[in-house]
Amino acid sequence: MGAGLNHHSDGVIALMPTDDKPLDASQFEKLGSFYLGREVDLEDPDAAGPLLMYEARDLTTHAVAVGMTGSGKTGLCLSLLEEAAIDGIPAIAIDPKGDLGNLLLTFPDLAPSDFRPWIDEAKAARQGVTPEELAKREAAKWKKGLASWGQDGARATTAMRGAGRASRERDDIRRAEESVDALQGQRIEIEEKFAREAEALRDRFDVDGLEVETVGVAPRKADITIHRLVLAWLPGVVGA
Repeated sequence: MGAGLNHHSDGVIALMPTDDKPLDASQFEKLGSFYLGREVDLEDPDAAGPLLMYEARDLTTHAVAVGMTGSGKTGLCLSLLEEAAIDGIPAIAIDPKGDLGNLLLTFPDLAPSDFRPWIDEAKAARQGVTPEELAKREAAKWKKGLASWGQDGARATTAMRGAGRASRERDDIRRAEESVDALQGQRIEIEEKFAREAEALRDRFDVDGLEVETVGVAPRKADITIHRLVLAWLPGVVGA
């Protein structure tokens, strides 16, 4: 698929498809480049605008998201965190408002049964439907919404797996550190115990005061074994 590139400031790249193929992950799934969405024409919101890609290398700089209430600041930051997780980039998030908890939710099949545990039954009653019916509607809405941006439940699950993998790796490191500390503690205890027992033995036996007696042991014939007998003659003159 052909595409045109327009570089914006602050590491944002506008990637414009040049054909009419439906948007799919192959157009934006690039390592080191975050898919933030598409440009929107306020006069024609349904028109397909260029893809917005953010270069991950610019994450080394500071950034501030400024906008009025409801303008999408939290959504932008969530997208950055999800894209980072997909690429295996760790993140430290301070979340006083509790906006990030839903990142750990995953619906890989986008099935109604996946949404059902999280359905507000009071909301379903207000809409005059069963919780199961509302779960079905939510699943269909999310499936359609993700598809319009070239994504599916599997890609969303990849972000959660990335975050989960980072969490598991941190837990593995923590457990390894705890194991090392425990083993070092055991080694110190063993060394201290050995030193105490060695000191007790030195106190019990005065090595310098021990009298050493020399004992001679006479050999017995039974203890002598002959393996080889050699006879040798030297030439000589008798009476010389």
